[in-house]
Amino acid sequence: MSLDSLKQEATNHNTSPQRLRELAAINDELTRLVTANPLAESSLLGELAIQARTNKDVEMQRAIASNPNTPTQWLIGLAYLFPEEFFSNQAYDLSIFEKYQHLF
Repeated sequence: MSLDSLKQEATNHNTSPQRLRELAAINDELTRLVTANPLAESSLLGELAIQARTNKDVEMQRAIASNPNTPTQWLIGLAYLFPEEFFSNQAYDLSIFEKYQHLF
């Protein structure tokens, strides 16, 4: 399979969560695309958030902050770095601050 077809698969909203996990393991470019896919599972996004923080991959962190499936603790953790992405995330809800207010 060509890299272009893999990229299309990574951004396609019909790609299965399992296939997105497989694509994310291929290379960093595909991983960044997978993190923006709204079908990426929260468990995968949590794993990729750790990877992105470790590698200081700003673009991957930005995509994770925008993804509505990002686990809340990671979403809160990325809010200060990417406030625009955080507040425009469909999962954003002020009630999450109540549970995590001890972090602020």
